[in-house]
Amino acid sequence: MPKTLPHPPQPGLYLVAGPPGGGKTHWIREQLLTHPQGSAYGSPSQSGFCLDLAYLESQTPIQTIDAAQLVEVAYWAQQRPVYLELGFHVDLAALPSFPEVVPCSRIAILPPGVALSEWHSWADDLVVGMGPMVPQLPNQVQKSSLTGEVFDPASLDVVWHELTHGAYGRVQRAKGLFNLADGSTFWFSFNAGQPSHFEELPRPRCLTGRPAGLSGIEVMGWDVDAGAIAASLTASCLSDELLHHHQAQLRDAQEPVATLSESIL
Repeated sequence: MPKTLPHPPQPGLYLVAGPPGGGKTHWIREQLLTHPQGSAYGSPSQSGFCLDLAYLESQTPIQTIDAAQLVEVAYWAQQRPVYLELGFHVDLAALPSFPEVVPCSRIAILPPGVALSEWHSWADDLVVGMGPMVPQLPNQVQKSSLTGEVFDPASLDVVWHELTHGAYGRVQRAKGLFNLADGSTFWFSFNAGQPSHFEELPRPRCLTGRPAGLSGIEVMGWDVDAGAIAASLTASCLSDELLHHHQAQLRDAQEPVATLSESIL
């Protein structure tokens, strides 16, 4: 029988697994918001480039840990809740074991209506997530860093529409962090069979130079043409000259206009 998860979350290790687009990051986000400034996060399959981490960091203060450092993970799991998000391609049977002093909960986030899967036999607790369950999991995961790049919104909309409608291959899941010309940063999220979700992140607007915060794109599917996606994204980026010109206009628009009395004085 699945065990009941503690509320609020107690110190321990929470392994979170499930198919792509099932809602793993969303579920972790909800847990982090119930325990602000007291939880840690890691993703064993995304070390060095983790869009989910960048998204979570924009939502609430969290401690990040290197999920490959088992001693570090075990130490912090005895002090606070530690969430490890496992990619759908992770071999659950090959996961390392942790000392008995580390409470460990295995949570599977599954789409509605899934009757039986490898996650059912692995998990201690089952959570109903979102999106449809596909009979075949994607055989490609394409990642690309876009840190420092700034996009023309209209051009990016075209590329995203093409991407999610099969122009670059069959896409099951896509997500991205994109910097736009007005200085904002947006989270794009797509699951096959569902409308895309767009969310502006609460990052400070960058109106001088290129933004330093992590941005990028991750696409999961079959026969995905990564080269064509990269070329289309590159064509949608602003050059240094265009970016400088646009940012200067935005800064000028934000400058306060002197009142008549101020101008007389």
